Amino acid sequence: MLFRSPDTQTQVTPLSSQFFKEKLPMDELCQPAQETPKKRVVLLGFDGMPHELLNPLIQSNKLSHFKKLVEGGIYGVLNSTIVPSSSVAWTSMMTGQSPGKTGIFSFFLPQPDYNVRLITSHLRRQKALWEILSELGKKVLVINEPISAPPDEVNGIMVAGLLSEQGKPFTFPPLLSPQLTSLGYQTSYRKLKLEKQMFESPFGKDLLQYNLLGMSQLERNKEQLALTFMDSCDWDLLIAVFTMPDRLQHNRQDIGDDPLVSTYQLMDSFLGDFLDRLKPDDLLIVASDHGFKWFPKIFFLSKWLNDHHLLSSHDGRIDWKNTKIYPMDTVGNYATLRVNLRGREEKGIVAEEDYRGLVESVKKQMVLEKDLSTSDQVIKTCWSREELYGEIVTPGEPDLIMECQKDYKVVRDLHFPSETVIKLQQPIYDHRKEGVVFFYGESVSTGGLSPTLEIIDIATTILAYLQGWVPQEMEGQAFAEALSLTPGKTVNRHPFDLSRNKWDQRDASGQRNPELMEKLKSLGYMK
Repeated sequence: MLFRSPDTQTQVTPLSSQFFKEKLPMDELCQPAQETPKKRVVLLGFDGMPHELLNPLIQSNKLSHFKKLVEGGIYGVLNSTIVPSSSVAWTSMMTGQSPGKTGIFSFFLPQPDYNVRLITSHLRRQKALWEILSELGKKVLVINEPISAPPDEVNGIMVAGLLSEQGKPFTFPPLLSPQLTSLGYQTSYRKLKLEKQMFESPFGKDLLQYNLLGMSQLERNKEQLALTFMDSCDWDLLIAVFTMPDRLQHNRQDIGDDPLVSTYQLMDSFLGDFLDRLKPDDLLIVASDHGFKWFPKIFFLSKWLNDHHLLSSHDGRIDWKNTKIYPMDTVGNYATLRVNLRGREEKGIVAEEDYRGLVESVKKQMVLEKDLSTSDQVIKTCWSREELYGEIVTPGEPDLIMECQKDYKVVRDLHFPSETVIKLQQPIYDHRKEGVVFFYGESVSTGGLSPTLEIIDIATTILAYLQGWVPQEMEGQAFAEALSLTPGKTVNRHPFDLSRNKWDQRDASGQRNPELMEKLKSLGYMK
């Protein structure tokens, strides 16, 4: 059973917008809403929402508000990051910068002893939209952005999401955290472990412990909180992210499609609530951080490394003294790998002078891999870190990044099968790079399909709409069709410092806080 039965389900307290307005000290949290017309942006994020599920539901009239966006706005494909992990993708969406600039490559930061540590927002090396706009005097509301804990000091309100650590402030201003907790507000229905072994499951609590009703109510509470601030506060940018689609889609092969349809209808009702509150000068952007697809085949990365004498494993455990390269993350048909480098890893065996030759050799070998059943090429491409991220070395950065062909899901299981590639009897549903994006509002100049956009274009487009210019060093491009620009006109770029002074070098170095280590031991995460 995926979900608990009703008599054992985890209780989630229903919280309405009216309830929040009555219980929260709104006059202390924000300036009251203004009637004076001005440009504003609403960015709604739906984690993992793919065209493959969304389009048929729109066409069959089951999602009336998404259909309104299709008929009255611009919609299309939004390319995620390489790799399309939510931690990487949301960060790039909110900064307008690629992973090489943000310094976020995974949910976890590798440690010299081969354990990994949960990232925090302190590791982000570039300013996010809420920081940029706060500096420029704009007011922001940010609800449940997944990679926003601990929350930043902003000109407005932040309520962090998935990475929130129990017992610590998850809001700005901090006074809001105990108030929300006392009302029954929860930040997430599953918690990521603060520290774990490399091949261990990252989740301390999984959605197996929750039923669909409880998960839906928790998402509804987040929506109602966002609507509370949208109605009551003066703001220029509102960001609200809903993660339930991704959580269920990872289990699609087990639960079937009925829970997904009801979840998408719930998301559609959220969209309708925000649409009802839009004013004439508002721009609405709806986006997902990645998509999903069925993968009929599996590529066993660890076995491939073992077959090529790059990784040694015994009884499901890596023999580090005989391992040159090991897998870090696998997401859909992408994977990241790390060199077992002497002086960086605790038991590293690859000398620094041999690093470049090893990386180049592995790149060449990987693209030669064939599916023995079809003779098709399995691995589409393999990049070095410099090719994707530039010359600046960032803590936690992978040394190699690979992309398989579209039908091959990468896994890093250390229990090797007889073949490197296996065709599955039942396909697996997992991340793909192509997500969705919609633009809606009076500024949107044309209707219909948009060209394929990059995820880093979202932040740039928002700044261009609100400010009329974008930072010179921001990598994303403003989407002209959402800005009523005349053909051929480009958005001005001005100098603006995007680097974060708050970047936590202690966290990036991988050094451990003794108090945190004792807490992890008390929680049972470490011995």
